[in-house]
Amino acid sequence: MLNLLWIELKKRGTAVVGWGVGIGAYLALIMAMSPQLAPQFANIDLASIPIYQAFGMNEDFSFATIAGLIAVYVSFVGLTIAIYAVLTGASALVGEEEDGTLEITLSLPMPRWQIVLTKAIAIAISLLVVLLIAFLGYLTVFSGVEADLNGDITLSELFQSTIESWPLAFLFAMFTMFMGAYLPRRAHALTMGLTLLIGGYLFNNLAEQAGPLKDFRLYLPFYYNVGGRVLTDGLDWGKMATLTIAGLVFLFLAVLSFQRRDVTVGQWPWARLRGKSQ
Repeated sequence: MLNLLWIELKKRGTAVVGWGVGIGAYLALIMAMSPQLAPQFANIDLASIPIYQAFGMNEDFSFATIAGLIAVYVSFVGLTIAIYAVLTGASALVGEEEDGTLEITLSLPMPRWQIVLTKAIAIAISLLVVLLIAFLGYLTVFSGVEADLNGDITLSELFQSTIESWPLAFLFAMFTMFMGAYLPRRAHALTMGLTLLIGGYLFNNLAEQAGPLKDFRLYLPFYYNVGGRVLTDGLDWGKMATLTIAGLVFLFLAVLSFQRRDVTVGQWPWARLRGKSQ
């Protein structure tokens, strides 16, 4: 199992570094530019503009201070890492099946559930490493803007706001991996993952502005991602636990689905059931 885990981690190495550096560069740029941008946004009520509301901007966010501006843009980390989670989740099982490499993995003296679990652990570690690399972006510029922050944001709070996105990414990765074990093609798994990601993100933000729809946000992943509010309110361990547990449920479903999957056949679930009933 450890050998397979190491192989899974190595083959994700390039993507992990690339996504981590990319997100880290974004965070470093935002922090470096905030002292100059905050005064320009001080008298602009961006939260009242519908397009900004669609991206989660509301009265809780303030553009008038450096700390508030950083909090606004930190909120996009969860969305970005979730995109990588969907991509790597779709590649874990059905992606390897289409590439012709899954049969080699299945030839190992390991039960199928252990293979799925090993891949899930590798994905979870990879997501964490992406966020840790991204945090280095803060470290590169923090000393240069620390005086302008006036103690409103500490390095510890920035670290917490970065790591807080891990449960969200874990959920999306496990959901897409489950879709990859259940549906016949990688494109189908990607479609389901991206639909939940994009649709859930936009609906969660827009529903916040519409009273009758607010209650439905409880069923959406992004409702449990605090984002930039970590810098003012701290970590919400309850919401993080909810996302993690939901991710584990999808992992369990992925194990069950992969146990019953006819590898390389590429059947729809109902076709598999019909074949077994005949």
